[in-house]
Amino acid sequence: MNHILETIFAQFDTGAFFRRARPLGQGHINDTFLVEVHNEHHAGFVLQRINHFVFRDIPALTENKVRASQHLLGRLAAEGVVDIKRRVLQFLPATTGLYYHRDVQGNYWNLSRFIPDAMAYEKVESPSIAFEGGRAIGAFQRRLAGLAPESLHDTIPHFHDVAHRLDRFHKVAEADVLLRANSTRLEIEAILAREEEMRTFMALVFSGAIPRRVTHNDTKISNVLFSREGSALCMIDLDTVMPGIALSDFGDAIRSGANPAREDEPDLGKVDMDIGMFTAFAEGYLSEARSFLTSSELEYLAFGAKLITYEQFLRFLMDYLEGDVYYQKIQHEEHNLQRARAQLKLLESMEAQFGQMCEVVHALATTG
Repeated sequence: MNHILETIFAQFDTGAFFRRARPLGQGHINDTFLVEVHNEHHAGFVLQRINHFVFRDIPALTENKVRASQHLLGRLAAEGVVDIKRRVLQFLPATTGLYYHRDVQGNYWNLSRFIPDAMAYEKVESPSIAFEGGRAIGAFQRRLAGLAPESLHDTIPHFHDVAHRLDRFHKVAEADVLLRANSTRLEIEAILAREEEMRTFMALVFSGAIPRRVTHNDTKISNVLFSREGSALCMIDLDTVMPGIALSDFGDAIRSGANPAREDEPDLGKVDMDIGMFTAFAEGYLSEARSFLTSSELEYLAFGAKLITYEQFLRFLMDYLEGDVYYQKIQHEEHNLQRARAQLKLLESMEAQFGQMCEVVHALATTG
Protein backbone atom coordinates (compact mmCIF):
# COMPACT_ATOMS: atom_id res chain seq x y z
CA MET A 1 0.00 0.00 0.00
CA ASN A 2 2.87 2.40 0.77
CA HIS A 3 4.16 2.00 -2.79
CA ILE A 4 0.75 3.01 -4.18
CA LEU A 5 0.52 5.99 -1.82
CA GLU A 6 4.05 7.05 -2.71
CA THR A 7 3.07 7.05 -6.39
CA ILE A 8 0.00 9.19 -5.64
CA PHE A 9 1.97 11.56 -3.39
CA ALA A 10 4.52 12.12 -6.17
CA GLN A 11 1.75 13.63 -8.30
CA PHE A 12 1.59 16.66 -5.98
CA ASP A 13 3.89 19.66 -5.92
CA THR A 14 5.38 19.41 -2.40
CA GLY A 15 9.15 19.65 -2.71
CA ALA A 16 9.38 16.76 -0.23
CA PHE A 17 10.24 13.07 -0.51
CA PHE A 18 7.90 10.31 0.64
CA ARG A 19 9.04 8.27 3.64
CA ARG A 20 5.98 6.29 4.75
CA ALA A 21 2.23 6.66 5.26
CA ARG A 22 -0.32 5.42 7.78
CA PRO A 23 -4.12 5.69 8.14
CA LEU A 24 -5.35 8.83 9.86
CA GLY A 25 -8.68 9.43 11.60
CA GLN A 26 -11.90 7.44 11.69
CA GLY A 27 -13.79 8.82 8.72
CA HIS A 28 -16.55 6.68 7.23
CA ILE A 29 -16.60 8.20 3.73
CA ASN A 30 -13.07 9.06 2.60
CA ASP A 31 -9.75 7.23 3.05
CA THR A 32 -7.23 9.46 4.81
CA PHE A 33 -3.49 8.95 5.35
CA LEU A 34 -0.73 10.81 7.16
CA VAL A 35 2.31 10.99 4.91
CA GLU A 36 5.68 11.32 6.63
CA VAL A 37 8.51 12.79 4.55
CA HIS A 38 12.30 12.90 4.71
CA ASN A 39 12.46 16.71 4.72
CA GLU A 40 12.58 17.73 8.39
CA HIS A 41 11.15 21.16 7.56
CA HIS A 42 7.78 19.56 6.76
CA ALA A 43 5.53 18.23 9.55
CA GLY A 44 3.97 15.91 6.99
CA PHE A 45 0.97 15.90 4.70
CA VAL A 46 -2.57 14.55 4.72
CA LEU A 47 -3.36 12.53 1.60
CA GLN A 48 -7.04 11.80 1.09
CA ARG A 49 -8.99 9.71 -1.37
CA ILE A 50 -12.33 11.45 -1.87
CA ASN A 51 -15.24 9.05 -2.25
CA HIS A 52 -16.62 9.89 -5.70
CA PHE A 53 -19.61 7.59 -5.16
CA VAL A 54 -20.80 9.86 -2.33
CA PHE A 55 -19.52 13.15 -3.78
CA ARG A 56 -20.46 13.22 -7.45
CA ASP A 57 -18.60 16.36 -8.57
CA ILE A 58 -15.08 16.22 -7.14
CA PRO A 59 -13.71 19.14 -9.21
CA ALA A 60 -16.49 21.42 -7.87
CA LEU A 61 -16.05 20.11 -4.33
CA THR A 62 -12.29 20.69 -4.49
CA GLU A 63 -12.74 24.17 -5.91
CA ASN A 64 -15.09 25.03 -3.03
CA LYS A 65 -12.77 23.97 -0.24
CA VAL A 66 -9.66 25.46 -1.81
CA ARG A 67 -11.42 28.78 -2.38
CA ALA A 68 -12.74 28.78 1.19
CA SER A 69 -9.37 27.84 2.71
CA GLN A 70 -7.53 30.49 0.73
CA HIS A 71 -10.07 33.11 1.81
CA LEU A 72 -9.64 32.00 5.42
CA LEU A 73 -5.87 32.23 5.09
CA GLY A 74 -6.18 35.80 3.82
CA ARG A 75 -8.48 36.80 6.66
CA LEU A 76 -6.19 35.24 9.27
CA ALA A 77 -3.23 37.14 7.84
CA ALA A 78 -5.20 40.40 7.82
CA GLU A 79 -6.13 39.87 11.47
CA GLY A 80 -2.48 39.25 12.39
CA VAL A 81 -3.23 35.80 13.79
CA VAL A 82 -0.07 34.09 15.01
CA ASP A 83 0.86 30.49 14.13
CA ILE A 84 -1.27 30.89 11.02
CA LYS A 85 -0.27 27.52 9.50
CA ARG A 86 -2.10 25.72 12.31
CA ARG A 87 -5.28 27.75 11.96
CA VAL A 88 -6.51 26.68 8.52
CA LEU A 89 -6.22 23.72 6.19
CA GLN A 90 -3.84 24.44 3.31
CA PHE A 91 -4.24 22.40 0.13
CA LEU A 92 -1.46 21.80 -2.36
CA PRO A 93 -1.87 21.56 -6.13
CA ALA A 94 -0.93 18.54 -8.20
CA THR A 95 1.76 18.88 -10.83
CA THR A 96 -1.06 19.54 -13.33
CA GLY A 97 -1.99 22.71 -11.45
CA LEU A 98 -5.30 21.21 -10.29
CA TYR A 99 -5.96 20.70 -6.58
CA TYR A 100 -6.72 17.02 -7.07
CA HIS A 101 -5.19 14.04 -8.83
CA ARG A 102 -7.19 11.31 -10.54
CA ASP A 103 -5.42 7.93 -10.62
CA VAL A 104 -5.66 5.20 -13.24
CA GLN A 105 -8.51 3.53 -11.32
CA GLY A 106 -10.54 6.74 -11.48
CA ASN A 107 -10.07 7.62 -7.80
CA TYR A 108 -9.70 11.26 -6.79
CA TRP A 109 -7.02 12.40 -4.32
CA ASN A 110 -6.17 15.68 -2.66
CA LEU A 111 -3.35 16.76 -0.39
CA SER A 112 -3.10 19.21 2.49
CA ARG A 113 -0.43 20.14 5.02
CA PHE A 114 -0.56 18.20 8.29
CA ILE A 115 -1.21 20.30 11.40
CA PRO A 116 1.03 18.95 14.18
CA ASP A 117 0.44 18.87 17.94
CA ALA A 118 -3.32 18.83 17.46
CA MET A 119 -6.21 16.53 18.27
CA ALA A 120 -9.92 16.00 17.66
CA TYR A 121 -12.63 14.79 20.01
CA GLU A 122 -15.21 12.18 19.08
CA LYS A 123 -17.58 13.39 21.81
CA VAL A 124 -18.25 16.66 23.63
CA GLU A 125 -16.97 15.79 27.09
CA SER A 126 -17.24 19.13 28.88
CA PRO A 127 -18.68 22.65 28.59
CA SER A 128 -15.21 23.96 27.75
CA ILE A 129 -15.04 21.70 24.68
CA ALA A 130 -18.56 22.81 23.74
CA PHE A 131 -17.54 26.48 24.08
CA GLU A 132 -14.44 26.03 21.94
CA GLY A 133 -16.37 24.01 19.37
CA GLY A 134 -18.98 26.75 19.10
CA ARG A 135 -16.28 29.39 18.88
CA ALA A 136 -14.54 27.54 16.04
CA ILE A 137 -17.76 27.37 14.01
CA GLY A 138 -18.51 31.04 14.65
CA ALA A 139 -14.98 32.10 13.66
CA PHE A 140 -15.15 29.95 10.51
CA GLN A 141 -18.40 31.63 9.44
CA ARG A 142 -17.23 35.12 10.42
CA ARG A 143 -14.07 34.90 8.35
CA LEU A 144 -16.02 33.55 5.38
CA ALA A 145 -18.76 36.20 5.63
CA GLY A 146 -16.96 38.25 2.97
CA LEU A 147 -16.93 35.38 0.48
CA ALA A 148 -19.98 35.48 -1.77
CA PRO A 149 -22.02 32.25 -1.55
CA GLU A 150 -22.59 32.52 -5.30
CA SER A 151 -18.86 32.04 -5.85
CA LEU A 152 -19.11 28.46 -4.59
CA HIS A 153 -20.76 25.43 -6.17
CA ASP A 154 -23.88 23.89 -4.66
CA THR A 155 -22.28 20.44 -4.56
CA ILE A 156 -25.18 18.72 -2.75
CA PRO A 157 -28.41 20.33 -4.03
CA HIS A 158 -31.22 20.74 -1.48
CA PHE A 159 -28.92 19.48 1.30
CA HIS A 160 -30.67 21.39 4.12
CA ASP A 161 -33.84 22.19 2.17
CA VAL A 162 -36.39 20.69 4.55
CA ALA A 163 -39.30 21.68 2.29
CA HIS A 164 -37.79 19.67 -0.57
CA ARG A 165 -37.22 16.70 1.74
CA LEU A 166 -40.83 16.93 2.96
CA ASP A 167 -42.11 16.84 -0.62
CA ARG A 168 -40.16 13.66 -1.17
CA PHE A 169 -41.22 12.20 2.18
CA HIS A 170 -44.89 12.41 1.20
CA LYS A 171 -44.18 10.43 -1.97
CA VAL A 172 -42.15 7.80 -0.13
CA ALA A 173 -44.74 7.38 2.65
CA GLU A 174 -47.58 7.13 0.14
CA ALA A 175 -45.74 4.54 -1.98
CA ASP A 176 -44.86 2.50 1.13
CA VAL A 177 -42.95 -0.01 -0.99
CA LEU A 178 -42.00 -2.20 1.99
CA LEU A 179 -45.30 -1.87 3.86
CA ARG A 180 -43.59 -0.19 6.80
CA ALA A 181 -45.89 2.84 7.11
CA ASN A 182 -48.41 1.15 9.40
CA SER A 183 -45.77 0.21 11.99
CA THR A 184 -44.37 3.76 11.93
CA ARG A 185 -47.68 5.59 12.09
CA LEU A 186 -46.71 7.53 15.25
CA GLU A 187 -43.42 8.67 13.71
CA ILE A 188 -45.13 9.71 10.47
CA GLU A 189 -47.67 11.69 12.47
CA ALA A 190 -44.82 13.40 14.32
CA ILE A 191 -43.37 14.51 10.98
CA LEU A 192 -46.72 15.83 9.77
CA ALA A 193 -47.52 17.61 13.04
CA ARG A 194 -44.43 19.82 12.63
CA GLU A 195 -44.55 20.22 8.86
CA GLU A 196 -46.23 23.64 8.79
CA GLU A 197 -43.72 25.08 11.27
CA MET A 198 -40.80 23.84 9.21
CA ARG A 199 -42.22 25.04 5.89
CA THR A 200 -42.91 28.45 7.42
CA PHE A 201 -39.26 28.76 8.39
CA MET A 202 -38.05 27.58 4.98
CA ALA A 203 -40.19 30.33 3.40
CA LEU A 204 -37.98 32.84 5.27
CA VAL A 205 -34.91 31.21 3.73
CA PHE A 206 -36.40 31.25 0.23
CA SER A 207 -37.39 34.91 0.61
CA GLY A 208 -33.92 35.94 1.75
CA ALA A 209 -35.05 37.01 5.22
CA ILE A 210 -32.61 34.37 6.46
CA PRO A 211 -29.53 35.01 4.29
CA ARG A 212 -27.45 32.42 2.48
CA ARG A 213 -23.82 32.24 3.57
CA VAL A 214 -20.78 30.06 3.05
CA THR A 215 -21.19 27.31 5.63
CA HIS A 216 -19.41 24.13 6.71
CA ASN A 217 -22.48 21.83 6.76
CA ASP A 218 -20.96 19.07 8.92
CA THR A 219 -20.24 20.62 12.31
CA LYS A 220 -19.89 17.58 14.57
CA ILE A 221 -17.18 18.07 17.18
CA SER A 222 -14.78 15.67 15.42
CA ASN A 223 -14.52 18.25 12.63
CA VAL A 224 -12.99 20.81 14.99
CA LEU A 225 -9.23 20.53 15.46
CA PHE A 226 -7.97 21.37 18.96
CA SER A 227 -4.58 22.21 20.39
CA ARG A 228 -3.19 19.93 23.09
CA GLU A 229 -3.99 22.71 25.55
CA GLY A 230 -7.70 22.51 24.67
CA SER A 231 -8.29 25.57 22.47
CA ALA A 232 -9.92 25.23 19.06
CA LEU A 233 -7.55 25.70 16.13
CA CYS A 234 -9.67 25.34 13.00
CA MET A 235 -12.42 23.47 11.20
CA ILE A 236 -11.41 20.40 9.20
CA ASP A 237 -13.14 18.11 6.68
CA LEU A 238 -14.20 20.83 4.26
CA ASP A 239 -15.81 18.52 1.69
CA THR A 240 -19.29 19.90 2.41
CA VAL A 241 -18.38 23.60 2.36
CA MET A 242 -20.94 25.30 0.12
CA PRO A 243 -23.76 27.86 0.26
CA GLY A 244 -26.12 27.35 3.20
CA ILE A 245 -27.50 29.12 6.25
CA ALA A 246 -25.59 29.87 9.43
CA LEU A 247 -28.34 28.37 11.58
CA SER A 248 -27.75 24.92 10.09
CA ASP A 249 -24.13 24.84 11.25
CA PHE A 250 -25.09 25.96 14.74
CA GLY A 251 -28.06 23.60 14.85
CA ASP A 252 -26.09 20.54 13.80
CA ALA A 253 -23.45 21.25 16.43
CA ILE A 254 -26.21 21.26 19.07
CA ARG A 255 -27.90 18.16 17.65
CA SER A 256 -24.68 16.16 17.64
CA GLY A 257 -22.91 17.68 20.63
CA ALA A 258 -25.46 18.62 23.31
CA ASN A 259 -27.00 15.14 23.51
CA PRO A 260 -25.06 12.76 25.80
CA ALA A 261 -26.58 9.69 24.10
CA ARG A 262 -25.62 8.09 20.80
CA GLU A 263 -27.31 9.12 17.56
CA ASP A 264 -28.83 5.64 17.38
CA GLU A 265 -29.43 5.24 21.14
CA PRO A 266 -31.99 2.44 21.68
CA ASP A 267 -32.73 3.52 25.28
CA LEU A 268 -34.73 6.69 24.66
CA GLY A 269 -34.58 7.53 28.35
CA LYS A 270 -30.94 8.49 27.82
CA VAL A 271 -31.68 10.91 24.96
CA ASP A 272 -31.86 14.52 26.05
CA MET A 273 -30.59 17.95 25.08
CA ASP A 274 -28.29 19.20 27.84
CA ILE A 275 -29.16 22.88 28.32
CA GLY A 276 -25.76 23.46 29.91
CA MET A 277 -23.99 22.20 26.82
CA PHE A 278 -26.35 24.24 24.64
CA THR A 279 -25.43 27.36 26.62
CA ALA A 280 -21.69 26.66 26.30
CA PHE A 281 -21.97 26.09 22.53
CA ALA A 282 -24.07 29.24 22.10
CA GLU A 283 -21.68 31.33 24.21
CA GLY A 284 -18.67 30.22 22.17
CA TYR A 285 -20.47 30.57 18.85
CA LEU A 286 -21.86 34.04 19.53
CA SER A 287 -18.52 35.31 20.85
CA GLU A 288 -17.48 35.16 17.18
CA ALA A 289 -20.75 35.28 15.23
CA ARG A 290 -22.59 38.05 17.06
CA SER A 291 -20.78 40.64 14.95
CA PHE A 292 -22.13 39.52 11.56
CA LEU A 293 -25.44 37.72 12.16
CA THR A 294 -28.58 39.64 11.22
CA SER A 295 -31.42 40.23 13.67
CA SER A 296 -33.45 37.54 11.90
CA GLU A 297 -30.65 35.00 12.25
CA LEU A 298 -30.31 35.78 15.95
CA GLU A 299 -34.06 35.49 16.40
CA TYR A 300 -34.12 32.02 14.84
CA LEU A 301 -30.74 30.75 16.07
CA ALA A 302 -32.22 28.43 18.71
CA PHE A 303 -34.73 27.20 16.13
CA GLY A 304 -31.77 26.02 14.05
CA ALA A 305 -31.27 23.16 16.52
CA LYS A 306 -34.88 22.04 16.11
CA LEU A 307 -34.70 22.42 12.34
CA ILE A 308 -31.66 20.18 11.88
CA THR A 309 -32.85 17.58 14.38
CA TYR A 310 -36.23 17.42 12.62
CA GLU A 311 -34.43 17.11 9.28
CA GLN A 312 -32.32 14.21 10.54
CA PHE A 313 -35.39 12.52 12.04
CA LEU A 314 -37.11 12.93 8.67
CA ARG A 315 -34.13 11.52 6.75
CA PHE A 316 -33.75 8.44 8.94
CA LEU A 317 -37.47 7.70 8.87
CA MET A 318 -37.74 8.21 5.11
CA ASP A 319 -34.77 5.93 4.51
CA TYR A 320 -36.33 3.23 6.68
CA LEU A 321 -39.58 3.45 4.72
CA GLU A 322 -37.68 3.31 1.45
CA GLY A 323 -35.53 0.32 2.35
CA ASP A 324 -32.28 1.76 3.75
CA VAL A 325 -31.06 3.05 0.40
CA TYR A 326 -29.02 6.01 1.73
CA TYR A 327 -27.95 4.99 5.23
CA GLN A 328 -26.91 1.54 4.14
CA LYS A 329 -24.60 0.79 7.07
CA ILE A 330 -27.17 -0.78 9.38
CA GLN A 331 -26.69 -3.34 12.13
CA HIS A 332 -30.20 -4.75 11.98
CA GLU A 333 -33.40 -4.36 9.95
CA GLU A 334 -34.82 -1.56 12.11
CA HIS A 335 -31.59 0.36 12.68
CA ASN A 336 -32.69 3.46 10.74
CA LEU A 337 -36.02 3.42 12.55
CA GLN A 338 -34.09 3.25 15.82
CA ARG A 339 -32.06 6.25 14.69
CA ALA A 340 -35.23 8.12 13.72
CA ARG A 341 -36.83 7.49 17.12
CA ALA A 342 -33.73 8.75 18.92
CA GLN A 343 -33.82 11.95 16.85
CA LEU A 344 -37.52 12.42 17.58
CA LYS A 345 -36.86 12.05 21.31
CA LEU A 346 -34.07 14.63 21.05
CA LEU A 347 -36.38 16.97 19.15
CA GLU A 348 -39.05 16.61 21.85
CA SER A 349 -36.44 17.45 24.47
CA MET A 350 -35.52 20.60 22.54
CA GLU A 351 -39.16 21.57 22.22
CA ALA A 352 -39.66 21.21 25.97
CA GLN A 353 -36.69 23.53 26.61
CA PHE A 354 -37.15 25.84 23.65
CA GLY A 355 -38.19 28.86 25.70
CA GLN A 356 -35.05 28.56 27.80
CA MET A 357 -32.93 28.09 24.66
CA CYS A 358 -34.29 31.33 23.23
CA GLU A 359 -33.64 33.15 26.51
CA VAL A 360 -30.01 31.96 26.48
CA VAL A 361 -29.49 33.21 22.91
CA HIS A 362 -31.19 36.54 23.62
CA ALA A 363 -29.07 37.14 26.72
CA LEU A 364 -25.84 36.32 24.86
CA ALA A 365 -26.81 38.32 21.77
CA THR A 366 -27.50 41.49 23.76
CA THR A 367 -24.32 41.42 25.87
CA GLY A 368 -20.63 41.44 25.13
